Amino acid sequence: MKNIFHLPSRSKCRLLWAKQAYSEIIKNYESFPLYRETFINGIRKQELNALYLTSLLHLGQEDKVLKERRKILALKESNLLPFFLELNKFSIETMHITANNTMAKALDAIQAISCFEPIDIFWKEYCRNKNIAIVGNAPIETRKGSDINNCDLVLRFNNFRISGYEVSLGNRTDAWCHICDIRPLNSLTQLYESINIDILTDNPLNTIVGNYFLDSTLKFKKKIFYIPQKIVRDLTEQLNAIPSSGIRILTSLNRQPTSFNINQSIFGFSFTNAKFNKKIFDHYFETKTESKERSHNINNEVNLLKKMFRTDER
Repeated sequence: MKNIFHLPSRSKCRLLWAKQAYSEIIKNYESFPLYRETFINGIRKQELNALYLTSLLHLGQEDKVLKERRKILALKESNLLPFFLELNKFSIETMHITANNTMAKALDAIQAISCFEPIDIFWKEYCRNKNIAIVGNAPIETRKGSDINNCDLVLRFNNFRISGYEVSLGNRTDAWCHICDIRPLNSLTQLYESINIDILTDNPLNTIVGNYFLDSTLKFKKKIFYIPQKIVRDLTEQLNAIPSSGIRILTSLNRQPTSFNINQSIFGFSFTNAKFNKKIFDHYFETKTESKERSHNINNEVNLLKKMFRTDER
């Protein structure tokens, strides 16, 4: 009987993609075709196909991709193709598949990525000799709003909220750190669009992007930085899980030279909370069970960050 750990798996391939283990993705995908075609369906099947085809491109096996036109057309039909930027580009430019509006936007977006800069430049040019507040989304029980607002620079994450939380968490935001497939609520887009600096906690060429990424990349004139894939790869190896946005940013900060003299204050992170419950992944604006965050290993992240930083509870 086939070892269950070697069966084709979307979640396994997503983890391998974070590690840039393209050969392993191909091996996993091709390991048991009958199982893959019988038991993996819907969006999971389409995403697994896209991960496989993208890995072939990374390894220079374009000839194999050219033979998979049916799968590419299925990805187009499912509206998933544009969110794999390199595969989308290859499909249009090399396979001559007619682009729909979203595919055309994705092709324009991949050109715009060349203007993005690695986050090291952000730390150097914006944070040197500054007091910065890094505000995560974990619950905070004390009133730190004034402390946060008084910092020179304030960073917040993903679907953060301000309204109703000003006393605890302040109301300033200078940089918005978020994943590439962020899907903000309509009620929050005006807030997010007013921020002049975006920090992508993914490399858009090595992750799935989303509609908001495509629209905002082309529509708004922001300064955009990104987390280099090496940080994501290193953390994925250490955690044996896909790292959260928070640990990616904090790891990048921790690797900066002491000569930058960045004085960081960290708020809203589980590793600073003595009441941390490894079975619960709370946000200050919602409560989530860990099952909804199964791509992350929060307990391992907490342990790693405790070693990395010596921060008082906040």
